Amino acid sequence: VSFSERLMMEILPIAHLINGLAPSLVVGGIALCAFTHANWAMHAKPLSLGMLYNSFSLLITSDLPEETLTPPVLMFSCLAVGFFSVFFLNIFIGVIGESYNSEKSVASLSVLKKKCSLCLNFLLRARVIPSRLLSRTATEIILYTSLTIGVAFGIAELSNMKAFTHPEPAWIAVQVLAL
Repeated sequence: VSFSERLMMEILPIAHLINGLAPSLVVGGIALCAFTHANWAMHAKPLSLGMLYNSFSLLITSDLPEETLTPPVLMFSCLAVGFFSVFFLNIFIGVIGESYNSEKSVASLSVLKKKCSLCLNFLLRARVIPSRLLSRTATEIILYTSLTIGVAFGIAELSNMKAFTHPEPAWIAVQVLAL
């Protein structure tokens, strides 16, 4: 196992975490918007990005603002910080841990799938498949010789009128496939 494969086995589970995090992010975003709305309603200030930033930093860092707050706003902020810290962040951490463990258990298959998709993309996009089995000159000689032989056999079969008057089963199959 090469270094790049080991590195890939560590990074791919982290990259695939976003699939499991989407529902938690949506629920956390809704909670953030609800807190911002309630905060906006209690302060009676115009809604701005600064208020959204303050709400986000309050909920994530659990650090109350230094400005003096009225008792209802302070109580609401403490309840929101406690609820968000205990409920949402723990669920978020649990979802991350569970998703990482499930992705880590299938990391070798994910690496193999990623390698196969990279190889498939290369093969579909490549005009010439690199190979060192034969030199370029030998490859061109074989290519042109096989094309010449194929064209010669095609001309020989077309010039053979017997093939049209008494068709063989193989010739019928070729004509049907050509349609």
